[in-house]
Amino acid sequence: MFPDMIYGIHHPGICRVCGCTESNACFNPEQGNCWWVDEERTLCSHCAYPEIADDPATVHCAYSQPEKPQPEQ
Repeated sequence: MFPDMIYGIHHPGICRVCGCTESNACFNPEQGNCWWVDEERTLCSHCAYPEIADDPATVHCAYSQPEKPQPEQ
């Protein structure tokens, strides 16, 4: 959790739940990248909608996650 989130300070363009941004979006294979659900741009769709947030395939802040090793073929 980011320090500003602990103190309730929200910045436009940063999700207040997961910390994603437009350049480091969440990803779900069926829904694609996340989008803003509020006018202030402080809550992303992949945190706001339980069916996406609870899906094990959802990766929050996908572009900053380490790549998983691929199985050898």
